[in-house]
Amino acid sequence: ITASPLILMSYASQRIQYAEVGLIQYVNPTLQFLVAILVFGEPFTVWHGMAFPAIWIALLLFSASTLGYDRVFRKPSINAGTESETTK
Repeated sequence: ITASPLILMSYASQRIQYAEVGLIQYVNPTLQFLVAILVFGEPFTVWHGMAFPAIWIALLLFSASTLGYDRVFRKPSINAGTESETTK
């Protein structure tokens, strides 16, 4: 029973980009955190209130920089391909 989620995650991670796998791995603890608070009534302290948004802000900044980095490297290859076609 415990191996099946790991096998499915391994199967899925071969078919999507690693950046997407990383984002999905942040969603699971967030859902567990929300279930602990909303369903099981765990205490939500001031420290939780400061840490939770800080983690997601850092994740958003990292994702934005990764997307920008990816666009920088894709743009020259696209331009190089279009320039060679127009000169032919």
